[in-house]
This record gives sequence, C-alpha cells and structure tokens, in this order.
Amino acid sequence: MILIYAHITTERLKFTLDFIFIDVLKTSYQLINDLDLFTNSKGAKINYSSLNIENSIQIIPSYLLFEYNINEQYHVEFDSNKDIFSDIFYLISRYEEYLPSEKDHHNRFKASNSSIKNLEIPIINVWIEQLKFDLLSNWDFIPFGNSNYQCIATYDIDQIYSYKGKGILRTIGGLTNDFIHLQFRNIQKRIQTLFFNQKDPYDEFDYFIENNQNNLFFFLVAENKTEFDKNIPLKSSYYKSIISKLEVANQIGIHPSYFTNKKPELFKKELSILETLCTKKITQSRQHFLKVEFPTTYKNLILNGIEQDYSLGYAENIGFRSGTCTPHYFFDLEQNIATSLKLFPLNIMDTTLVEYLKLNPKQALNKTKLLVDIVKKYKGTLTILWHNSTFENSKNNAEWKKVHQQLMEYAKK
Repeated sequence: MILIYAHITTERLKFTLDFIFIDVLKTSYQLINDLDLFTNSKGAKINYSSLNIENSIQIIPSYLLFEYNINEQYHVEFDSNKDIFSDIFYLISRYEEYLPSEKDHHNRFKASNSSIKNLEIPIINVWIEQLKFDLLSNWDFIPFGNSNYQCIATYDIDQIYSYKGKGILRTIGGLTNDFIHLQFRNIQKRIQTLFFNQKDPYDEFDYFIENNQNNLFFFLVAENKTEFDKNIPLKSSYYKSIISKLEVANQIGIHPSYFTNKKPELFKKELSILETLCTKKITQSRQHFLKVEFPTTYKNLILNGIEQDYSLGYAENIGFRSGTCTPHYFFDLEQNIATSLKLFPLNIMDTTLVEYLKLNPKQALNKTKLLVDIVKKYKGTLTILWHNSTFENSKNNAEWKKVHQQLMEYAKK
C-alpha cells in the first residue's frame, strides 16, 4: 500500500487519487493527515505538501485540490509538471470547460482552446507511468496490478435509412430536391431502393455485426424533425425490427437529440421511447453532435439513470479530450462531488477524418493506427465511432469501408 500525506482530505483529492492508484495503477493507497504516522512509516510514501519530509516522494501542491470553488483565474502550465495531482484533476474534471471560452457554431468547447498541446498523446497516462517509475525506483515491492487494453466499437445511428421509411411527403420532397440540384444518381438510388428492393445505402447493419460482436449502437429517437435531427418516424416498424436484430449480440444506447441540453424533458421522453423499443433498460448514452455542456449534460444523464457516457471527444480532432485513455468518472465541479457516471473518452470518429481533417483513406488509416498503438502501449481503452451513413456520404465509399475494416482488425488484435 502507498501512504500519501496531505494536511487535509478533500473530495477533489480523493477523486484524483482514486483515479491514479485504483483505476490506472491498480494498487491500493491510504490518504492520511497524521504527520507523525507518515514520518515514521517505512513503506512507499508520497508527501503531498510543502513540508520537507525525508524518505518520501514530494509533490508540492498548487492548492487546486484544496479549493471548493471554480476559480476563473486558475492558470495551469503542464510543462512545469510540479503538481501532477492537480494537473490530472484539472483535465479529467474538465475544469477548463467550466470557464468562459469561445465556442464553435454548435456551442461546443473547441479543441483549439484545450490546454493540452498535443491531443494525440494521453498525457495523463504518461505522467502516471513516470510516477510509477519513480515509486519503483525507491521501493521495489509495490504490488501494481495489470491493466488490459480494450477496444470499444461504437456506432451512431442518426438515420436508420437514407430513403426507406421517410413517408410520402418527405420522399416527394427528397425527389424534388434531387431534381432541382440535378442529383440524378440519388434519384436512381432512391427509386431502386423504394420500388425495386435494392438495399438502402445506410443499411450497413449486417456489415457491422459480421465484423464485430458486442458493438454499441446509439440510436437517435427524436420525435420531431429538425435541421439536425432527421431520423425516420418513430412509429415506423423499421425501428423495432432493426433494434431487435441488433440486441441479440450487441448493446443499445441512446443518442440524445440536438436540443436536449436546453430541454431536459425532451431527453427524458426520448429515453422512454427507446426503452419501449428495447428489451433492456438503457444505461449508455452519447450526445448527438458530441454536444457536451458542463455540467448540464451530465447532470441530466444522471437524473435519468444513465451510467455510462461516450461523448467526450472532439469533432475536429482525434485523440484524448480529457488527456487520458482510461475511462473516468464525472466530477461535478459545481457541487464539488464525484458522481457515479462513468465517462469513456471518444478517440476516433469517422467524420473527424473525412470532414474536419479531410484526410484521404490511406492517411486516415495511418493516422488512426498510430493512435491505436499509443492506447495499446498504456493499456487503455480505445473508443471508435462510425456512422452507418459514412460510407454512402463519403467519396470513394468502398475505400472508406476498407479503412473501417482494417482499422477494426488492427485495433482488435
């Protein structure tokens, strides 16, 4: 057991130490405030104070973990790395996302505003690995456990089908729009799908199932069509049949619609709708458009019984939004308490590669393989997001399907 001294115990400090020593290093620790007991102890020791104590590793606190408010003036400099406990808390609590900052056009925290210079390195895991090395350099008998690398394949189903199940009015509107914009290929595909039993372009469910088992599918079940929510009518029998098919060997989660952050009652209704289509209670979620607002989004999820969230990634960058490849719990800075909501950082998303970074298939595969290697190195959890619409909406869709297949094979081995 590792003994840690601090002059007081706080929720922030305990939350941080639980993450470092229990979740990542798989070992035990004891946090104490008794200076004499700490000084006389012969085992592995970390002195989290400004006092000089012999035979211990000292980390001088910046006092972020001893505060109870959100300090808009708090400034972090990771290069100095003086207080890794505070630095780790700052990142996994998403402290900076509570502070005033410029948002993008979807009111999302921008990757360019992140305090992390290189988002493709899980900097927290790097720091913790160095701490482990320092501990073992001084005490070689510390029983660290083993973490296992894990890859989670997830899929966002914004629209089950591109053409099927849209109803007469939306079908006529779609055909009219294609005529106006001279999209004759779309007209041909729509007619072949609706009248000649050709597979819908978004119907990739058999492919996803064949390539991976125990996938996690997030379904958008917005009642009303908006600019950002365009799923087929919920009364369509397609919903029930697709979900029933997927539930056999996969997990189902909710994909809260675009405006649920501002209308929490909307999320509650959508969750109820999805649960009527499933045989199991829904406990997993990912925000549509990755619209996470701290702490509003996660408080609403907790209030409605959600246990896991997979939204913590950037649309414009792959990598590690919270600085780690290890899942962690949501810490509510407003209430200054740890919660039971577990956050699984999102690392790779198809639309990031195609639309934001504008990579070609070869570049995308090479870039994502490097990220896979990093997560494997630190024995973390890799979360990959693909949309059933990506192949159809991308140029060279056959090549992008090959990218997905090769990426999943590489990530799963």
